[in-house]
Amino acid sequence: MYYGIDLGTTTTLIAEPDIKGSSYAARQLKIPQQDKAGNSIERDDLPSVAYFPGSEEPVVGMRAKEGVCGAVGKVVCAVKRLMGRDVQPFVFDGKSYDPSDISSLYIAHVLSQAVLLKKGRVSKLTVTVPASFTTKQRKDTQKAIQKACERLKVKYDDNALISEPLAALLSYISYEIATSTIRIDIDKKPLVLVYDIGGGTLDLTLVRLQWKDQRGEKDLKNVDFRVQRVGRYNQVGGEDFDELIAEWLLETMLEQFPEMDIQLDRYERKAVKAQLMAIAEQRKIEFNKEYCSDWDHEPVVNTVEVRQVRYEVESTLTHSDVVRVLEPLIGEADTPKNCVTSIQKFLAKQGVTMAQVDHVLCVGGMSRFMPLKEALEKKYTPAGEKSKFIFNDSLADVAVAKGAAIYSYMKAEHTPPIQEPRADAYYAKTEKGFKKILGCIESENATLFTTVEAGDYLDLYVFAGEDCAAEYAEPRVLTSLMYQGGERIRFPHTFPKGTALEVKMAVENDNKVPRYEIKADGVAIHTNVMEIP
Repeated sequence: MYYGIDLGTTTTLIAEPDIKGSSYAARQLKIPQQDKAGNSIERDDLPSVAYFPGSEEPVVGMRAKEGVCGAVGKVVCAVKRLMGRDVQPFVFDGKSYDPSDISSLYIAHVLSQAVLLKKGRVSKLTVTVPASFTTKQRKDTQKAIQKACERLKVKYDDNALISEPLAALLSYISYEIATSTIRIDIDKKPLVLVYDIGGGTLDLTLVRLQWKDQRGEKDLKNVDFRVQRVGRYNQVGGEDFDELIAEWLLETMLEQFPEMDIQLDRYERKAVKAQLMAIAEQRKIEFNKEYCSDWDHEPVVNTVEVRQVRYEVESTLTHSDVVRVLEPLIGEADTPKNCVTSIQKFLAKQGVTMAQVDHVLCVGGMSRFMPLKEALEKKYTPAGEKSKFIFNDSLADVAVAKGAAIYSYMKAEHTPPIQEPRADAYYAKTEKGFKKILGCIESENATLFTTVEAGDYLDLYVFAGEDCAAEYAEPRVLTSLMYQGGERIRFPHTFPKGTALEVKMAVENDNKVPRYEIKADGVAIHTNVMEIP
């Protein structure tokens, strides 16, 4: 009756607890779905892809993913990257779908197919989110859960969110305790950096581990997970690797067939890109399976169809090709989506050095990718020193879902929730720019403003984004800002120009919903919990 769902950018997984005495574990559930031909299959994951075939019900999973190339304009993928953002809804057959609607389809499918048909009732459900999801992104995820349960007519007793890195760490520590495999010695109060890279996101979280009771049972309930810092939500993952390989394939294809360099319309370009992305993903997987740093792979022929003409594209993806093609993601260059230097930048912002970190736990599907492993070790493991990196390929894909399932069981046992700090600061929009009103490590703060003209109301618009030391959001921060909510606040009377306004904001509960109080000339005039649209 207790379940955990890893609602991923590219795949969705579900697990249930497997508790034996004081040993906490979880098992992954198979997810029934259909393939492209409509045959019933079972997989460990559900591809997070939705296909809208007109008047019929939406199709999710493998059938939707395999049909992408022939259904451009009717398929939605990577919708997690749009959660909490002000984007235009997707419209299919006259019906509108926002990101939470589409996410709810994945949750509903795994619950209906993997649980309700076999297990029955859902009592406690935990769904994972990136550690730095803003208030609005978390609320959108809660909406997706609610819509899924309403769609299935399921009543659940409780639902909770947990960050993906923390869920993965829960799963890994439970594995170590159950198997007596001690890589992370909790007796030593280690500082662990969780590096979670999946299909579409890279999450970084620093956690201090220690026993709640040194003389108590050495089980998961006795582990104190103290989340120290949470990294900014990085929209980079396996899809970005696929995209670079797809661009290389396109260059190779145009070299062999120059006549293909023609003017294609928007839908044709999308169809070609979809084909190349599918080929790139498969080539990446095959390359990793047969990985060897000094072996040149045999040429491979892939078929790409353009305007009903089939082109046989021959290419050889060697180790040196991969390193060169993926340079922006795993090389030395400090690019915005570099998956290697991201650790260095994250630690520097927190005032922590790599020497202070005891272990780096790498999870997520892309943590199994050998060129990335090599790049991380090369960057952060000095010659002759023991590596701090922990790679567990058997847990890499499933750690998050299993950790969420374990957390559901722990909540059922009334274990206090693990407190997670925010990764975002809050800003108010003003004529001068976005003024910070609450930093990411502050629980409350008061910020002074001055009215620029006389009036009897205030329009307060709140945004969340990367923290900075300056009074106003710096240029590098602006791209991270996401609208969280706002309201028009009526004053009891007209205040003159130059009135001093104090906005005090505090974040107190698990859902990180801010409460604010406004004072004018020292007198409180408004108190409210921020309404998140």
